[in-house]
Amino acid sequence: MVGRGISHVGLAIFNPASFPTQWVLVLSAHELFQGKVMCSTVWMSVNGWQEIWMECDNSPASFNRAATFAGVIHIAVLTQPMEFVHSEIKNNGIVSAKQANPAYTDQYVLQALRRIGDRRFGPSSLLSREKELNEGLRSRIPLLNRYPHTSSSFPVASLSQDGVRFGKSQWR
Repeated sequence: MVGRGISHVGLAIFNPASFPTQWVLVLSAHELFQGKVMCSTVWMSVNGWQEIWMECDNSPASFNRAATFAGVIHIAVLTQPMEFVHSEIKNNGIVSAKQANPAYTDQYVLQALRRIGDRRFGPSSLLSREKELNEGLRSRIPLLNRYPHTSSSFPVASLSQDGVRFGKSQWR
């Protein structure tokens, strides 16, 4: 479903060799996270932990080419366009060294999702229940890992539906 006033939020999963699984927050106008996609995570720089946003070309598969991309977990339909949600998250500064340790990408994503829920961009009852959301996301990761992506497609699981669908990616 693609609509002017809605967007979709998800979690892209990357498995870097010899490192913990990387969680990447993804926003898209398309429920299969293809076309224009915004990706966000945290990483360590010389200035400490930083929130990084970038536009992913055609799908989240292009975000981290150094890691194995497992796929995306569709979390929720949001009531605002992706650009607005991205702007609100970025401008309100989700990452804070004074809050929960942002060193872990899973904590960053859960913090961002809670912010989206607090701003009422989506089903706040789901997005605000961090423990339940965390358990739901972790239960879907093994499902993604069973369906390897190809250069033209990747698996998309959902928190609200069973099974896996496939998004299209166009690698350059």
